Amino acid sequence: TINSRCTDISKRRVAEVFEEVFGYPLGVDPLSHRGKAVVKSDRNATHDGRIIDCPIEESAIEPGKVYNVLVGNVDADGFAVDYRVIIAGGVLQILSEKKRRESMRFRRANDLVRLRRTADKLAASEIQAIERFCARIGLDSGELDCLRDADSGRLYIVDVAKTSGGPPAILPRRQKLILLEELSVAFAERCLLGHPR
Repeated sequence: TINSRCTDISKRRVAEVFEEVFGYPLGVDPLSHRGKAVVKSDRNATHDGRIIDCPIEESAIEPGKVYNVLVGNVDADGFAVDYRVIIAGGVLQILSEKKRRESMRFRRANDLVRLRRTADKLAASEIQAIERFCARIGLDSGELDCLRDADSGRLYIVDVAKTSGGPPAILPRRQKLILLEELSVAFAERCLLGHPR
């Protein structure tokens, strides 16, 4: 069954699998980390992230929260840039590039969304690593939120959704149709017909 092995998409589990596959950490220990970090709910779809200074006192540890690297994904125009990578038996050839004001970087609303060719935004080795991540976490179909750090160039997977939210609302209609067609064909061929990745 599709996504039957994908039983845990908590932020903590995402960070564990990410580090196993990519070889560098997303999670930080807030008691020893020095510098900025992001604290957010371990549960999905809360959009409650905020930036803190570390290290913190043990008494300040918040239950039900995870502590992550602060990814420097803000562009020269002051917009936080996210890539919504779509999975349908493998990485789709197009992704959504989302931009929102830096002050709203952890919120749901976007200021701009456009489709981009996945190969123009992600290296072949990164696409392969994403597919290994999906295999490890059991994701056959869904979406990933990925951020690129401007200083290090590193890509981070920060969230997994195993139920697709569909094209973003502010995506132009023509691009919505392109995305839906790409997704439908890939899902039918790779997931329903059992084609190999």
